Amino acid sequence: MKLHFISMLLFLHLPNVMATSFHAESFESFTSKSKHIVRGTIRRQQVEKTTAPDGTITIYTYALVEVKEPLKGGIHQAEIRVRRLGGETEGYHHEVPGSPEFKEGEDTVLFLTGEQEDGSYEVESMEMGKFGLRMENGAEILTGGMLQFIQRAKNAPEKLVTLGSLREIIRATSTTPPSATTGGAQADTTASPESRPDSAVRREGTTPSEISTPDTTPSTSGLGTPLGALVLVVLALLGWLALRRRRKH
Repeated sequence: MKLHFISMLLFLHLPNVMATSFHAESFESFTSKSKHIVRGTIRRQQVEKTTAPDGTITIYTYALVEVKEPLKGGIHQAEIRVRRLGGETEGYHHEVPGSPEFKEGEDTVLFLTGEQEDGSYEVESMEMGKFGLRMENGAEILTGGMLQFIQRAKNAPEKLVTLGSLREIIRATSTTPPSATTGGAQADTTASPESRPDSAVRREGTTPSEISTPDTTPSTSGLGTPLGALVLVVLALLGWLALRRRRKH
């Protein structure tokens, strides 16, 4: 009975013990923390399996990306390899929720981490850092990634961010200009604000700084703390002891 009584109390207060608070991260902040940002086309994929000395097997799916425009960072190659954890090869199958999906021939904008030990790159914040592109009223609009996550979480209308506005954010938040690569086109900084692609964002009444994504961190107030959970356990024990004494009398 003791365990049942304590378990019931903990179950009733579980939402408080596991409480989290949400802190918004702006699109500008997300852009700033990404070491590399490139626009490119996914050419082909390859799944590779590695075995560690202790026998641990790791599977990565590598996408060969043709870099069309280095938007931020120091990537100088015309082609890079971008990897994600998971895949299927040699009878092994491993899928990781939240990993970005690669499609051959897809035109994409990738927010990338630093170079990995095998010379490849990883997508920043998994699927949050991989965007698609679509044309709308003469502007290239970013789709998916963290923008899609926000839309689902808040059940809100789609926020429009253009490739042109992304270039401006990078220029405002970066201390180093994007590197030049073969075939890499640079933004036209002489165009008037009305002729730039980011005007689509202004027409929609949305600025990139308004776009945010939840960043969950443990709550430090009330019963959401480890101390709060301990108090619940102590109260449960005291309640059980009191109930037992009443029954004896």
